Amino acid sequence: MELITTKEVARLLVVSDEQVRRLVHRHGLPCYQLSPRVLRFKEEEVLQWVKKTRSCI
Repeated sequence: MELITTKEVARLLVVSDEQVRRLVHRHGLPCYQLSPRVLRFKEEEVLQWVKKTRSCI
């Protein structure tokens, strides 16, 4: 299981790092919170989430 960073998710979704954090807190983007400021993601989960929610955001 490889986890990717907030910056890598931002590049994948073509958004800013801050927007990724908003997607986590406001829209339920799945992540693993390693500490209050450190988030990690599974790329497969991010892509599934995008497919499921892209018409809602």
